[in-house]
Amino acid sequence: MLSKPFVNLFNWNPQLFREIKGRLKVRNVAIAISASLLCQFIVMMVFREMLPPTFVQYCVEVRPYCTDINWSHWWADIFITLSSILLTLMLIGGVYMLVADLAKEKRLGTLNFIRLSPQSSQKILLGKLLGVPILIYLAGAIFLPLHLWANISSGLPLSWFFGFYGILIKVCCFVYNISILFVFLGGTQAWLAAAITGIFLLPIMGIVKLYTDEVRPLIGTDEMKVILIVGVIIILGFVLGNYWIWQAVNRRYRNPNSTIISKKKSYWLMGCFQVYLLLFFLINISEKSTVILKESLLFFCTINLLWFLLVISMLSPQRQTVQDWAIYRHKQINNDETAIVKGLAISLKQDLIWGEK
Repeated sequence: MLSKPFVNLFNWNPQLFREIKGRLKVRNVAIAISASLLCQFIVMMVFREMLPPTFVQYCVEVRPYCTDINWSHWWADIFITLSSILLTLMLIGGVYMLVADLAKEKRLGTLNFIRLSPQSSQKILLGKLLGVPILIYLAGAIFLPLHLWANISSGLPLSWFFGFYGILIKVCCFVYNISILFVFLGGTQAWLAAAITGIFLLPIMGIVKLYTDEVRPLIGTDEMKVILIVGVIIILGFVLGNYWIWQAVNRRYRNPNSTIISKKKSYWLMGCFQVYLLLFFLINISEKSTVILKESLLFFCTINLLWFLLVISMLSPQRQTVQDWAIYRHKQINNDETAIVKGLAISLKQDLIWGEK
């Protein structure tokens, strides 16, 4: 007999229940918890060895001997290190598990069987997103106590802790949706998806680490407000990206042969992207340098061109679909005399602008 919470979970999302039931075995849970605790132990031992007299980077004053230790700096570095480990674990590990699971379902043919279920595509995909990396989520949850303690001991505001996890959730949703779309577009190599994620992640982590060291002294200043505005705009970009990728994933799940996005939604997509670029451009307008404005304008034009080409590729149907449309549309219009008389036949221009191929 299942307990009431599991019954409620099964009724709400059977796919999520199926994923959790298949993965939360005693052995798997023990491995995830042990690996998480071992990783935290190694981090603490490494930072313990970095204390005096071995190293002096955390000394307040270095005379003949280290007179005092800057514990807040020590804990702040632990906080940043744990954040980097969590980000790497959640992104690379989650992407690998999602792609491997969906590729296996696709190879065995069970993905098409799931498509026939009465559940909506949103529930099926949400069950995959929440259920497949459940062991990764568990390992990350074990980090929470030490991560919170490092944040408090370092003297950093609690907003850094909650802000990190808020950003982590948004970034994970964004990357996980892309990984699902990767499978629906024909990709099956989990290692390749994880490697691509790592290639993009490592330089981003380096940039974040560099800016974190520079931002820490700016807390409470006017320059921090500008940084926060830029951060909010970047987070807004992830939110918009999540929405549009989620639309594409649902569309490809329902019909694997359809285009990534419909024509009607592509116009809204282009509009959102232009407004988003405009926000960054308005920030640069505050600068007085004409050179910066020219460089920004050139950059935005280049990004627009690349984005335009990307949207074209997303709207491009398969060759066979175009051939069928060209043949059968012509026959349908010529044979349907009643529709032509009543003016109901769709014009070629209207079909090219709004029609689904």
